[in-house]
Amino acid sequence: ATTEIYTLSLHDALPIFIAADVRGAVAGAVLLGGFVGWQRRAPDPMLNVAFFRDRRFVGAVAGVVLITFGSAGALFLLTMQLQFVGGHDPLAAGLRMMPFALSVVVFNATGCAARGIRVLGLPLAVLGGMALLAAGLALVAHLAVGGYGRMLVALLLMGAGCALANPAIVEAVVSSIPTADAGTGAGIEGTMTELGSSLGVATLGALMQARFVALAPAVAAGAGSLPAALAAAEDPTEQAAVLDAFAAALRGSQLVGAAAVFLGGCLTALLLYRAGEPQDRVAAPGTPAGTTG
Repeated sequence: ATTEIYTLSLHDALPIFIAADVRGAVAGAVLLGGFVGWQRRAPDPMLNVAFFRDRRFVGAVAGVVLITFGSAGALFLLTMQLQFVGGHDPLAAGLRMMPFALSVVVFNATGCAARGIRVLGLPLAVLGGMALLAAGLALVAHLAVGGYGRMLVALLLMGAGCALANPAIVEAVVSSIPTADAGTGAGIEGTMTELGSSLGVATLGALMQARFVALAPAVAAGAGSLPAALAAAEDPTEQAAVLDAFAAALRGSQLVGAAAVFLGGCLTALLLYRAGEPQDRVAAPGTPAGTTG
């Protein structure tokens, strides 16, 4: 019985996962509604829901969610692409991805990102940064198994995009709320980062798995994972077909992540542009409108 549980195929398990997700979504919606209602009535709320009436704040928060959705999900898939398709061990795969993180540090430490934000303004900085990140994600989806020089260019594009867009988004969040609530704004930004990252890994991972199952050759049709599919393949030709299907599924999901990042950049830039420069910040609870608390 234990063996049957662990070898349960994705096709058999999918209804169980969907039912659990639906119940979780309904419970989450009910709890969120209750939390919002409680915060609206509380004399000293933990979260001032009036913040979400500000287009500048909403645009920045949407940008946080979408940039982390696409980047975290696509980077998670890149680790699998480097290991299962490229044939690298986990350490080698991690070392090959280091230029992305290092470039973010360099662009920020040297002040390049700050100067770019001052020159472009927040809307264009967000749009340009997320466009660079999306371009890097799209390139790396196709170049991860090619020459490392081309992959390095893609990783540097991603790093430049994050270095430009992330500080601009954080500034947009903080500048759209009262100074006294700057800590709340930072907390919201951090929470939305975690939410976007979790959704990206879960959603893009599920899309990749579903696409892999659809593309896998008939001999591996009942397998729910790459190792199981490779074990079911009896000769090198069939195993190569399994790996090709897995690589195609990874590329498709990574491109979805890139599209989410680019669309997020467009949406955020539009909302920030329409909101204009911050004039009167959203009033804190109990503070007259137009003051900064």
